[in-house]
Amino acid sequence: MFNLEHGITPENVADRLFHPDCQYHGELKEFYFNYLVANYDLVKETNGWERAVCGSDEDSASTARYRARLLLEISRKVRL
Repeated sequence: MFNLEHGITPENVADRLFHPDCQYHGELKEFYFNYLVANYDLVKETNGWERAVCGSDEDSASTARYRARLLLEISRKVRL
């Protein structure tokens, strides 16, 4: 887990947090979530954030629900 936490950047955090497998790793998900919220002004300008928000036509229903839930939680935490 150290390598996954250590290599986090504003450019890759959204891809990592919104990856469907992340939902099954609570500690890692919390780390990515908190990093994204703390660095939101930088993250929101990245391609990873655009992919997270826009999703993909190939997303399953469960992946879409996971993404929507994360977006709701992030919107409640971010202070503009």
